[in-house]
Amino acid sequence: MGKRLHRGLPLIAALALAVAGCQNINIEGGEPEPPDAPGDWPSQVSTTTTTITVTWTAVADATSYNLYWAAGPTVSTAPGGYDEKITGLTGTSTMISALDAYSEYHFMLTAVGDAGESDPGPALQLWTAPIAPPDAPTLGQGAADSIVVGWTPAGGAVVWMIFWLETAADFNVTDAGVQSQITMNNPETITTGAGTFSFKFTAINACGSSDPSPMSTITTD
Repeated sequence: MGKRLHRGLPLIAALALAVAGCQNINIEGGEPEPPDAPGDWPSQVSTTTTTITVTWTAVADATSYNLYWAAGPTVSTAPGGYDEKITGLTGTSTMISALDAYSEYHFMLTAVGDAGESDPGPALQLWTAPIAPPDAPTLGQGAADSIVVGWTPAGGAVVWMIFWLETAADFNVTDAGVQSQITMNNPETITTGAGTFSFKFTAINACGSSDPSPMSTITTD
């Protein structure tokens, strides 16, 4: 009869339990397995215009982590599927820097253990921080009762929101009486009537809206 190291346990199971530091043991096959794929990912995200910091929950039996990232619409762990692979991350947070402002990036995370690298966790889509405030708009007299509003395009903007009020004083875009119009046109013509009008606008991309621009004022006939 085969020798047993632990009462009631077959030899192969007893040996598996006795291997110090070996985790995720496949008792049936006798071979260690990689850690599980990261599941709680990300647990926290913070961004600036040129950095993205991601944090995740530790994976059991992982000794380090690999982060794959790519600019644009997709990322994978296959060769050619990423722009950069960051290896040997021993903590549960890292910052990726020198990114383009107001741009889209995709990430995948794997856990690494004594038996190799896990499958990746879910792909993560992030943008660097919302777009920076644009410069003050340029204003010109249009046709009767209208003002032509133009501006220098801000990098990454998809649409713009124009705000105006009949006043020469500074105003907040949330003030009562402020009118607004969203547009993809630059310049845009706004029908106002005669008078003195002040304008601000914001730039908008998939990450959100900028703060308002400085104000410009014009008096029309």
